[in-house]
Amino acid sequence: MDINPAIILLIIVLFIFPLSRLYLLIRRKMELACDEIKQLIQLSGEKVLITPESGSFRGATNKLGRIKSDGIIALTSKRLIFKKAFSPRFEIELKEVIEITTDAKFLGAWRAGVIHLVLNLKNGDRVGFYFKDLEKWKIELSKALRK
Repeated sequence: MDINPAIILLIIVLFIFPLSRLYLLIRRKMELACDEIKQLIQLSGEKVLITPESGSFRGATNKLGRIKSDGIIALTSKRLIFKKAFSPRFEIELKEVIEITTDAKFLGAWRAGVIHLVLNLKNGDRVGFYFKDLEKWKIELSKALRK
């Protein structure tokens, strides 16, 4: 039984085209999220400690929930701002953070040795993140919390 090359091409196109459109949609949403955070920071007049960049929310023990998501994250002198591609942004006031810790496992999740940065809040809640440059985030958060 010979399979017609045109049928194979049609099958490939039917699978790849929707995936490529989804990729472009997510990419555009992330660009818009970055612009939204930049504008929010500019209007607030807060000092930018880390400009908006890609990051990953790894869940929380509070109302933020345990659903993990990639997004755009930034740090100012007063707050950490995170925006998922398809969800509202959330903010964590630095005055609510009592300690930052790191751990390979957070809320039962582990991924190939990537280290979570965990914000421990005054009310006992914990919020986890992944960053491309964990050390940069640890240093800047530590400095901001000391002020």
